Amino acid sequence: MAKTKLVYVWSLRNAAADRAGQYIEYKGEQRYMKSPLEYLADALNGTGLGDAYSLEAVVFDDDEGSPRDRASVGHYDFSCRPGGQWFYPAPLEARLLHKLQALGAELVVLDGLLVILDELVRPGAPFHRRIVNIHPGITRIESPYERRGAYATLDALHGARGQKVVNWRTAETTRVPVVDMTGTSFHDVDYGIDSGEVILDVLNTRIDPRDTILELRWNNFNNSLFPALHQGLAHRAGMPAA
Repeated sequence: MAKTKLVYVWSLRNAAADRAGQYIEYKGEQRYMKSPLEYLADALNGTGLGDAYSLEAVVFDDDEGSPRDRASVGHYDFSCRPGGQWFYPAPLEARLLHKLQALGAELVVLDGLLVILDELVRPGAPFHRRIVNIHPGITRIESPYERRGAYATLDALHGARGQKVVNWRTAETTRVPVVDMTGTSFHDVDYGIDSGEVILDVLNTRIDPRDTILELRWNNFNNSLFPALHQGLAHRAGMPAA
């Protein structure tokens, strides 16, 4: 059976903020912060997903020429350099649509991309229903655990403290009932913000209101996001549930 050609698109800025590939402080000890990309590479090498998918390329949306992006990426390098710290594996460059077409991409996984890909995903577009997103929050609007948008993890942490941010610019909050669970949605990408059809959810992350943002990210990656990424890809490939 021919493998589906998979292209992974992510943001180095977000990975740097998560301290991907490093050990982080976790409640008085050290834990390794594995990125979703590193998890995917391991799964393709060591599980049945590797029989269904081939990772053709990794693309990032950061601009090395932008002072803001350079500052956000911090001490990480934009490309693999001897002695430097880098995210595995190395990226390719070019306009995304042309790159995906040249790579023969059949499925695209987004991770932390903060750009709406309207021209790629609208009905009739080249990648309509061929781009999926792994979102660190539940995206079903009817769910009491719904956390869409760029601040999903921070929003969930506030929720565990009985708060709801009503203005992200000023950080103004209001009191709400405590919601101490969060998870991940694996969903199709449309031209909205985390509004595409949900393929599956994993709601398996308990939130301690004393968590730091990195502690919650570690918990959600390991308890919900990695399982959702694995199960979502398996579902798309028609593989039996584990």
